[in-house]
Amino acid sequence: MIVTHDQDEALSSADQVAVLRHGLVAHAAAPQDLYTRPADPALAQFVGTPTC
Repeated sequence: MIVTHDQDEALSSADQVAVLRHGLVAHAAAPQDLYTRPADPALAQFVGTPTC
């Protein structure tokens, strides 16, 4: 397990990514799934998904 605050590093090198919001897991998934199917609009904006 690696903890990073670098979004590019996490999305490019991990098999699974967990995004924490207020100390709770907002979404955990493979990077591609996190990017293409974010859990909510706030997560979409955070990861840079064009639409949600």
